[in-house]
Amino acid sequence: MNLISDPLRSGVLYSVAHDNMYDIVRYSRGGLTRTLQYIGLDVIFGLGIAPTSSTSLYASGISTIWKTIDSGDSWIPVWTAPEVGHATKNGYQVGVVVHPINPEIALVTTKNKNGWVVMKTIDGGASWTATALTGTQATEIVFDTTTPNIVYAATWGGGIKKSHDTGDTWVTTTVGLPSQIARSIVIDPNDSSRLYAVIGDSLFPGRDVYTSEDGGVKVPFLVPVRRGLLLGPGASPFSLVLSFWASRKRKNRSIGAQVISFQRRGQPPRIDKAAGH
Repeated sequence: MNLISDPLRSGVLYSVAHDNMYDIVRYSRGGLTRTLQYIGLDVIFGLGIAPTSSTSLYASGISTIWKTIDSGDSWIPVWTAPEVGHATKNGYQVGVVVHPINPEIALVTTKNKNGWVVMKTIDGGASWTATALTGTQATEIVFDTTTPNIVYAATWGGGIKKSHDTGDTWVTTTVGLPSQIARSIVIDPNDSSRLYAVIGDSLFPGRDVYTSEDGGVKVPFLVPVRRGLLLGPGASPFSLVLSFWASRKRKNRSIGAQVISFQRRGQPPRIDKAAGH
């Protein structure tokens, strides 16, 4: 993701700089303090933090994977594909995730000479191997925290992918989905078989939130929203925040959010309220 919170230190967040995707910003005191971290001439598309060792983070560039072990004070490249070259700032979001228990395991979406690929490390970034998820951009990757060998990926053009072996191999789970374009995916913290995903055909027209209650085998529920883009946890464990965007004067701009509450199992979610600016 492009905005992550430190799971062990309250009020600490990290973000890719909105106006300069070569920079990473660390916020503290809930955003009152801002520290800019320039890590090189690589466009940064995604960030991931180790849930059990939150001073360790990974950043995904167009041809390089970066790592910090000191909360972003210094960054080193741990994998690179120099034949790809540099990229322009194009607003891509890619999936970067660290294992919920073992901080040595991470999955990072980047590019090599053959295109998009999810790379995997099991030794804290010392070595990397390409997983079977290639040829499509993984916009978000999430571990099932109750069964960490299960991983889900939202992909741009490949639908929802599921892995049963910590990301080595993947299968497609798109039953009930109208499109192969998935922008975001979240696992219910109280029921890991419940998934929520933002599905849409193009960048700015309307998107919808689809839910599955059986780990992606079926996707029976639909919440219509306007220009849904990204999902994130809400204030309640039974709610999520969906941000929605609009294009104004050819510039992408966030204009508000909708809070979606989830009822008892077997009942569809509903939109509680909306806020805009």
